[in-house]
Order: sequence, then C-alpha cells, then structure tokens
Amino acid sequence: MPSLCLGMMWAAAVLALWLPSSCLTSAADVTITQVNYTDTHDDTLLMGFVAKPDSLGGDEKRPGLVILPPWHGVGQYAQERMSSFAQEGNYVVLAADIFGNGALPETTEDRVAQVTIYRSNLDLTISRIESAINVLKNDPHVDPTRIALVGYCFGGTIGLMYAMAGHDASAVIAFHGSISYFSDKELPSVPVVPKVLILSGGEDTQDSTKSVIDMEGALNH
Repeated sequence: MPSLCLGMMWAAAVLALWLPSSCLTSAADVTITQVNYTDTHDDTLLMGFVAKPDSLGGDEKRPGLVILPPWHGVGQYAQERMSSFAQEGNYVVLAADIFGNGALPETTEDRVAQVTIYRSNLDLTISRIESAINVLKNDPHVDPTRIALVGYCFGGTIGLMYAMAGHDASAVIAFHGSISYFSDKELPSVPVVPKVLILSGGEDTQDSTKSVIDMEGALNH
C-alpha cells in the first residue's frame, strides 16, 4: 500500500481518537464553497475553501480541521485532502490560503520563494494560521474548542512551527514536514499545547537522526 495511503489511515485513526466527530458511520456528501478572509497582520486577502458534510443539522456543530497546503498553494491537492476528511470523517474542513490571493506558484523557483518567506517569518506564519483557525471558530457549524491542523510538506513544517511556538489547537498532524528545519534553531522552552503526530519516511534523508531526537525531546518537554 502506498505510504501516503498508510499515513492517511494513521491520521484518520488518530483524529478519530483525538477529535471525535458525532457522526462517523459512513462517508458523507459534502458541499464545497470558496471563502475569502483577511489576515490583519498585513491586510492580505486570503482565498480558501471550506468543505461541509451535507448531513449537518441546523444547529449541529462538528470538529474543524485546517488543511495547511504544500508549496503548490491551496490548489487541487489541498482541496482533495479537504474533501476527503470532510467526507470520511464528517468534519468541517478549511483548506487555508497561506500565500495570499489564492496564489498557486507554478515553478520551483516561485515555490521556493514563497516557502522562504514563511519559514523565515514566524510572526507572519502564525498570523496566517490563526486567521484560518478564526474562520472555523466563527463558523456556526464548528465546535470552536475542537480544531486541529493537518499539514503537508511545507504545510506540515508551518504546522510544527505553530505547535512549537506554544500556540493552541486540539492537534497538529504533519505529513513530511521538515523536522530538520528546527535543527539550527533554539527550540522554545514553552510547553507544546496541541497533541502532535509527525508522519515522515523512515528512510527519508531530509531529516537527520539528531533532528528527530531533538524534536522528540522538545515535544516531551
């Protein structure tokens, strides 16, 4: 079975324990809408997408998930992951726009440029994530006390940045996020609030053994 499929199974199983939905009996039809919101940190227009199960009742609240996309932006891949979690887990899911204005970088050079901005500016990155979380907190169908982050590659890295900086969420799940990103940085002494699951390839040379050990120590601080 492909490793991504196994990772999705792990993530789904962990979310079912950490962030149980009131309705997990069968896959649900979903409605997807575009949602525009603003990051007050720099007044940037953000253009994300929300997927909601059609089975939602009028006053019913579900746990919320924020999908933090890879360096491609909030495009097809992020929207597919959003739809999958909404269908299979019956969550309300936001695919968050991190780059702004719905940008979808097409070349490697453009993607590296975008990623570098956010990996080097923690305040901006945290603000982007909190802006997305606030969209779900203000949604009448979301339980504002049960919101998790699920990030892929670049999205996994910034999800870990958010958690390691001591910010609050029910859980953070990182697929192939860069653990080595934190190796040359002083890891914070603040407690890590969310539950954290990191899913990375054991033979992936992206992360050194030392970086994994250091991350484990920081998470267990």
